[in-house]
Amino acid sequence: MRVVTLGRTGPAVGAVGLGCMGMSPGIYGPSDDAESVATIRAAIEAGITLLDTGDFYGMGHNEMLIRRALEGVPRSRVVISVKFGAIRNPAGGWGGYDCRPQAVKNFLAYTLRRLGTRSSEPPTPRTTVTRRDMIVAEFGPQPTEAACDGAISSKRSLARPGHGR
Repeated sequence: MRVVTLGRTGPAVGAVGLGCMGMSPGIYGPSDDAESVATIRAAIEAGITLLDTGDFYGMGHNEMLIRRALEGVPRSRVVISVKFGAIRNPAGGWGGYDCRPQAVKNFLAYTLRRLGTRSSEPPTPRTTVTRRDMIVAEFGPQPTEAACDGAISSKRSLARPGHGR
């Protein structure tokens, strides 16, 4: 599979990724966890290296599903892209967006917990701006205040004219 770099300095991933949104209930109708886990594993075996999710897909269900699918898979084999900032109301409808710095820190902390990402190495933040409205932030396994602040600073810079691409 052809490999591409996200943004100018981001991680290298296969040109084809797997979007996981439809694998959580209530997004496009019913879903089957066992079938979804099998799909993710089959995609990785077929060479897919990018999994796309959002912390609001199934109110966190999607991230926990990916966690289960990646059990026993070396973490170095995949890059997980997680969208955040969207708020869901208790009924599952859209409640707006929240990109305040303290909210971003909260979203990142819970995302990493749901994905089961952990390591003994200290996190090394690297933020790649891929478009004006999308940031790929790689933190390593456990975010620190400084790591999260770096992503927040990068997100703020996108709001200024002439930033992002």
